[in-house]
Amino acid sequence: MPSLQSSRRKIAAFKNTQKIAKAMKMVVAAKRERSQDRIFAAPPYAHKMRGVLSDLSQRVNRASHPLLQKRDGKKIEVLVVTSDRGLCGGFNGNIVRKSSEFFRQCESRGLQVNPSIIGRKGRDYFRRRTWPIRQEWTGIFDKLSFEHTLDIGGDLTDNFVKGSFDELYVVYNEFKSAIQQRAIVKNSSQSMLSWSSVPHKWKGRPAAVTYMSRRRRNC
Repeated sequence: MPSLQSSRRKIAAFKNTQKIAKAMKMVVAAKRERSQDRIFAAPPYAHKMRGVLSDLSQRVNRASHPLLQKRDGKKIEVLVVTSDRGLCGGFNGNIVRKSSEFFRQCESRGLQVNPSIIGRKGRDYFRRRTWPIRQEWTGIFDKLSFEHTLDIGGDLTDNFVKGSFDELYVVYNEFKSAIQQRAIVKNSSQSMLSWSSVPHKWKGRPAAVTYMSRRRRNC
């Protein structure tokens, strides 16, 4: 039979473990809140930038720059964005299923599909499939930086200019909440160059001037 002193030591050890677990939960909650704040802050900025680029594309000769040219080719590049780790419910499963479904739809229309992958989970999944991976980026989320954006964007830009593909699609999870995301497929080329993507209140007014004037007022 354990002694009274041994029982007290076990109780104390259990309480210390509870304190450590509580502290870890508080740290995780703080990190999650900061991440959510960044996620919610990004879409308005991205939307305004798309508006600026879309407005500018209407004011120049598209033939003067290769990135403004609209092609009717049959080569499709699909950038699939997954995580590097698992244990996150259907986060990655929804993306790879959506991607595979989109690939089959494209092939049924006679299009050539080339996937590029961000994240180990997507890479491991498509390595076991029939679609050859053109490019992959893994291990970037631990220390995500603007340099990673330049690397990925530079690769896609160079291959588009060289004619490796005619249209770029991105498959990713749209954040709704910590327990709900929606896998979507976005035509990146169309969203950047379509005049219809500009908010109605911006039309008839230079979007770049509107955006910059608002930035100055908010500073």
